[in-house]
Amino acid sequence: MAAQPHAASPDIEDTKLPSDLEERTNIQFDEMVRKGRIFYDHQTEPGEVCVDDGFVIEYRIVPILKGKPILAPDDPGRSNTPTPESTRASTPVVASASSISTPALSPSPKPAVKGPFVNPKPDEVVYENVGSKHRLMLNKFCLYRPMLVLPTKEFALQSDDLDASDVTAAWAILHSYHTFEPLVIYNRGVNGGSSQGHKHLQLFPVPPLAPFHGKAENLWPAKATSSAEVSDRIPHVPFKHYVLRIPPQTHVRTVVDMYFRLLELTRKAHVEAGHNADSDYNVTMTRDWIALIPRTTAGPSDGPFGTSTVGMLGMPAIRDERDREKWRSLGDSKFLAKLGIPQSQ
Repeated sequence: MAAQPHAASPDIEDTKLPSDLEERTNIQFDEMVRKGRIFYDHQTEPGEVCVDDGFVIEYRIVPILKGKPILAPDDPGRSNTPTPESTRASTPVVASASSISTPALSPSPKPAVKGPFVNPKPDEVVYENVGSKHRLMLNKFCLYRPMLVLPTKEFALQSDDLDASDVTAAWAILHSYHTFEPLVIYNRGVNGGSSQGHKHLQLFPVPPLAPFHGKAENLWPAKATSSAEVSDRIPHVPFKHYVLRIPPQTHVRTVVDMYFRLLELTRKAHVEAGHNADSDYNVTMTRDWIALIPRTTAGPSDGPFGTSTVGMLGMPAIRDERDREKWRSLGDSKFLAKLGIPQSQ
């Protein structure tokens, strides 16, 4: 469902967060890891770095992801009426592009609880009021310290566009963490690589080891040069993308306007490629830039893992060597092009 026009910008709140939010987060994160309430795969060595046609990809094998639940595309948890009877698929289930056709996987008949962001337990919540519409929570399956989710308090669809309140909340969180460079992502819809149906953004550090070294400037969107002229032909990026730089001291209202400008270009790209204007996409943002990536599929129904926004950024987290072999057989950066709209189109 498309977001409504934001001409009056009624959802732009003055969102203030506590000055010790980062300290609180780390204490809570460490305690939840100690208790086994969340899973953390502490990376001590870089993953496999692959440079394919000039596009840098770090493949990191994260075994804890084998236990991560992925809602099937038709799961009630992806609808406006989620129920306790919603089912989870045992492996990623996504709509396949015609060029990546595999048999569909039937969801498991086992009933599952409502989504993880409905009535969360108190120790899962880092901060209850990020503005009036969002709360900040710990991620269950963590690749980095910390790894956070920013869901809406009231159920909304992950197939919705972001609205001004979402961008405002994300912008406030980005400016609350200072010992690392934070990265925000949004996997819009099934084909954007979302695992849950409840609308949520995610925040985590830029990967600290090679090839990214914890610096957002080492991610490909950082090669955008302008806050006025959209970058859509960054060298070696094999899929369509739209990026704007965010100057220092930019007001959140300007960031909201940037998002909607890039969304318009994303919709136009989908139409020009023969897709519905309301097709899925990825959003990624730091304090210095914002990027949107049109998406057409999350890949074959039996994997591989790593095809959400993080994959499009060149840092897919995969479950095992079998996933890695699938990426290889599907063409590495050529596979990424098929997940979006190939730049040649």
